[in-house]
Amino acid sequence: MRHYIMDLRRSLRAGRGSRVYNYTQREMAKNALKKFLSCDTIDMMYNTGYYHDSDENIDRDIADMKNAAAIRRVIGHLRAMEYAMQHIDDVITYEQIQHIHDLIYNGTPMYINRVTIAPFEHEPYEDITGALREVTALHSAIILSGGDALTAGIVSYWHCLNNYTAPFYVHAENRDTYEKYLKTSNNDLERFFRIEQDRYRRETEGML
Repeated sequence: MRHYIMDLRRSLRAGRGSRVYNYTQREMAKNALKKFLSCDTIDMMYNTGYYHDSDENIDRDIADMKNAAAIRRVIGHLRAMEYAMQHIDDVITYEQIQHIHDLIYNGTPMYINRVTIAPFEHEPYEDITGALREVTALHSAIILSGGDALTAGIVSYWHCLNNYTAPFYVHAENRDTYEKYLKTSNNDLERFFRIEQDRYRRETEGML
């Protein structure tokens, strides 16, 4: 596991030059947002680098489109993940979570209780005991204090890497299970996230 995490962190830092980075960007966005926009369209937006275009050009391009909000959401998701991967070792603070939310939602304010986030604002450290437990607790804190699953999902992926444990994302076919466990307990959610961790590792290990 240790070698996998270190290789993954190194590969993700390489950005679009990395196979696992490209895979993760596309698959996270598709699994989170394909109910709003087709997988082919999401792939096109990533592969062409359209999300790097200026906001002015994008707003002009999509002004008359019925799915403009969905396109904006995908662009925001890709930008937020890119930011997180460029800051793997940064302390995850209330301000950082707020910035992820701003990127996803194009500046829409985030209403999350700062006190809820405060216990998680610490320097990253290696070999944390119960790393996934802490990731799960922060994920729940973001959701329960007014955040949303897109913001919590990207922060959780980043938080895992930040604390040297395997990251994950929620696969679309498991979303109902995820939403059910959000309403039960963090123990249930942690067990679910561990299953998603194992699946993501199987999907990506051969790319490193």
